Amino acid sequence: MAQLQEEVGTLVSGICRKLRIPRSALKGWGSVLKRNLISKLMSCKAKFRYTGSVLSKGECKRELENLQEKYIITVVDKAAGNFAFTCRKFYFLRLATELGLDNENPGNDTYGYIQNTEANIVANTVSDMLRFRLIPDENQKKLALLYQTPKFHKNPPKMRFIAGNVDTVTAKLDRIVALVLKMCKEHFRNLCNKCTGFSGIRYYFDVQTSAEVKAMFDLAAGSAGSISINDFSTLYTLFDHDHLLGNMTWLLGKLSKNSGMQYVRVGHDRAWWVRSDSEGLVYTVGELIDMIDYIVRNTYVKAFGSIFRQNKGIIMGGKSSGWLSDCSLMVDEFKYVDNKVKAGLSEEAGRLKFFRRYRDDCTSLNIDNFMTLASEIYPPSLSLTQENTDRSKADVLDMHVSLAGGMV
Repeated sequence: MAQLQEEVGTLVSGICRKLRIPRSALKGWGSVLKRNLISKLMSCKAKFRYTGSVLSKGECKRELENLQEKYIITVVDKAAGNFAFTCRKFYFLRLATELGLDNENPGNDTYGYIQNTEANIVANTVSDMLRFRLIPDENQKKLALLYQTPKFHKNPPKMRFIAGNVDTVTAKLDRIVALVLKMCKEHFRNLCNKCTGFSGIRYYFDVQTSAEVKAMFDLAAGSAGSISINDFSTLYTLFDHDHLLGNMTWLLGKLSKNSGMQYVRVGHDRAWWVRSDSEGLVYTVGELIDMIDYIVRNTYVKAFGSIFRQNKGIIMGGKSSGWLSDCSLMVDEFKYVDNKVKAGLSEEAGRLKFFRRYRDDCTSLNIDNFMTLASEIYPPSLSLTQENTDRSKADVLDMHVSLAGGMV
């Protein structure tokens, strides 16, 4: 019941923000809603009999334990609700190879082996968090575990390596960075759309769903001659930190100038620009850049009883991971188009009309040299791989696409 009351409170707060009305205006409505929901739940509890879950039955639990002795069970990358069973030996050998544990000296360029204890690293991090006015909870004083999930949308299947950054020593910082970058991404998208409105040239290519890619296919109806699917295979493991942080500094500076404000306030579930250091959790642009710098350069993971520091790339599994990669790639794409337009090369800037990117997956139509074009847009540390050899068909996110007569 406590969770129900909390969710109703969150709903009321969201409605008040959207309609710009005081929370007191919906106080009575919220109380009635909570009372009615609780009454309905109690009524259902009295009328219906609910059996335990299938996996709670003794026989099923024993069978599940037998499976766990032979396989590692994980979710499938980009396929919510699906689970993969991976051979335990293969799983651990692949994880060890990723960390460079089969090298003469443990570690590699991405994961540096650290000869320090988890307790010391956590204690130093807790001390560092004070300058951001953050204090980790007791249950958060630990480092992230590294694990992997299979990418079955790739042929052949690959592994995605993820740091379980929930309830770790940097979790609070990670949450704040994620909320700030979420706000920045929306602000930047609106800014890009205004540029498109003035010039007629697209500046923004990031998408959140396959439906947006489908909309591009519909836009190209009758003129689709080829399709190219490309993947940033090194996005989360080799992303150059200096380039990433340079893009974040540029983005925050541009958006601050556009808004006319130098401060960002962070609330429970969102962040927004403010004009002064008001009440609540408020940070300057400079502080936010320091926070992003810290979380990027101080990522630690543990596996096989050892600790590694991620010297390249972005921690995969944190709340800020996707926002960091999206925002940096968006800046690269904007700068490319903007430079072309300012140089009077509008036709070259317009070549990306039929290009969309979902995180590290790129989809383009009628751009046969996308690999070459991408080398002009993105930093050298990010290498693209060609996913489809037949330019008339491809697997795009959760869709299988074929071209025929200019139609998709």
